Amino acid sequence: MIASTQADVRQAAFLAAKPAGISLASPQVAVVVDAASELDPALIAQHTIQVLPREALIDGKPTTLDAGRTLHASCWQSLPRRCVLQPHAFGALAQYYSALLASGMHVLALVPSAQINYVSQQSRAARSILLAGLPQTASATLPLAVYEVGIVGASFAFLVEAAARGAAQGMTLTQLLTFLDRLQPTLQSFYLTGLQGPIAALRHPTRASGVARFGIQQLWELDHSSRRFVCRARGTIAAQLFAPDGPFAAAEASQVSVYKSRLLDHVNLGRAAAQRPALIAPPGGLGLMQSFPSGCVELALLPDDNHINYILDVIQRIDRPASPRLRGILAKGGF
Repeated sequence: MIASTQADVRQAAFLAAKPAGISLASPQVAVVVDAASELDPALIAQHTIQVLPREALIDGKPTTLDAGRTLHASCWQSLPRRCVLQPHAFGALAQYYSALLASGMHVLALVPSAQINYVSQQSRAARSILLAGLPQTASATLPLAVYEVGIVGASFAFLVEAAARGAAQGMTLTQLLTFLDRLQPTLQSFYLTGLQGPIAALRHPTRASGVARFGIQQLWELDHSSRRFVCRARGTIAAQLFAPDGPFAAAEASQVSVYKSRLLDHVNLGRAAAQRPALIAPPGGLGLMQSFPSGCVELALLPDDNHINYILDVIQRIDRPASPRLRGILAKGGF
């Protein structure tokens, strides 16, 4: 789901190169996601991401989602019309995490926010049960963390991949949590929709009613603080996106995801007016369908190598032990 832009070159470099300040080491942390995430199985296999199986009703048929079949578009010959996720059994969830902990790994579970998907509540409950059963000295080391991600689509996949790469480079669980805290606010996606926008349950309360009467197109963004979609603009949005004062005036989208291609045609009309080449993107997966049943085009602005490596370098310097001389100065009262 990548558009042909200069931003893609920067993203490819980040995903392929060794980050500054992190030395190769044996992974200490297993990164876990739910199979209901919209992740490409190829990405899962490449970064050894652990996947929690999930039962679902796909167009009324019982289906098991797993590492080889997620809600990514590439897993389906044609996108289903309806997907109903079944809840995890707490026992099975705890057993899955226990097996990873027993192997000596720490565990980082990345889950959508509770407003978007209730799996985060189940994961947090399983974490509490597991930690309660561990010896006090072990639980103090935080062997299992559930990180709630307030983004969806391409930004969610990017954050998971970044965490997996950090784990593969030997970052500790605490370092990874700090990394995600700093990285997540830099991820930004805009969603161009028709009259309906996202489903009402995902909209900000002040935008939950009467949205459809404002303009033929709408531009939505997932607000990091409220974890809800907020309507940023209404009207003929495609033309405004690439205008001199629009969000993409000085930058191209790093990734483009589409559910219902007619909206991409509107985007390309706006790009033509701004004398930019047309975007060509494969369809998005079921994650977009569940949030935007009437269709959307996701345009993601993701950070480049320099910003990511800066975050990693700061984390390494913070965690680096102080020199004996500095420790001596501080012990005597310091500066």
